Amino acid sequence: MIKAILLAAGRSKRLKSENKLIKLYKKKPLINYSLKTLHKSKVNKVIVVLGYQKNEIKKIIKKNKKNIFIYNKEYKRGMASSIKVGLKKVTKKDKGFIIVQSDMPFIKSSEINKICSSIKSKNKLIKLYKKKPLINYSLKTLHKSKVNKVIVVLGYQKNEIKKIIKKNKKNIFVFNKEYKKGMASSIKVGLKKVTKKDKGFIIVQSDMPFIKSSDVNKICSSIKSEKYLVHALRYKNRVGNPIGFDVSIMKKFKRIKGDVGAKFMVKRLKNETNFIKISNLKSFKDFDKASDFRT
Repeated sequence: MIKAILLAAGRSKRLKSENKLIKLYKKKPLINYSLKTLHKSKVNKVIVVLGYQKNEIKKIIKKNKKNIFIYNKEYKRGMASSIKVGLKKVTKKDKGFIIVQSDMPFIKSSEINKICSSIKSKNKLIKLYKKKPLINYSLKTLHKSKVNKVIVVLGYQKNEIKKIIKKNKKNIFVFNKEYKKGMASSIKVGLKKVTKKDKGFIIVQSDMPFIKSSDVNKICSSIKSEKYLVHALRYKNRVGNPIGFDVSIMKKFKRIKGDVGAKFMVKRLKNETNFIKISNLKSFKDFDKASDFRT
């Protein structure tokens, strides 16, 4: 369940004695606009936090099964006190909550639904970063690069992810039914789409939005030179993803298990690796925490 906390407790100081939430805008009380939006949305419950002129506001609010009313007797202390009161109606069983101002008549239910979808999704690849799903950043980089095909290995929430991926002729989708076994299982599934006719392949993480197509192109050029078996990006002494491989070493990936990935091969084949210098450590940044999505 997702709940909205609608803040409707404060005084309208700029309007002196008048409460702006009661005032009419286009023949309707202001508060009823944000309420209508929330009622139309995928929010399950609307916690209306009342304070100043609580009875007057409650009278003008249209009845709706989603509404839960709660009174903040300390509303004079500010917005934070109302948020705290509203949170008393949110439980650990809920998926999350949305804090909404009640003096914003132009909020769209479609925008609230986007927030709901983002809360429901535990898959970071679906989460929005600067208004775009995370996975689409690495995909855009690969589509712009000299890579000929992009084998997208899906697993958890495969349908949801496939829906948000932009169509591109380079994409080849494959499903890893054993995705719970870790990264190694996905690499093996992806390699089934690589043939001996191919020059090589590049293993890319989909949670790295700062990868540059120019760096991917450097790996492509290194693979085509056929001088090394492994082609790894390096910033100073640090090696990161994506990493390229000559097609001849595909068999070496058959024995990997769990969360063993491309870096393992760099360690094993260090003497056969071309370390490609890049200019920015940020390229290696992967998103693992909620704070990574903050802009």
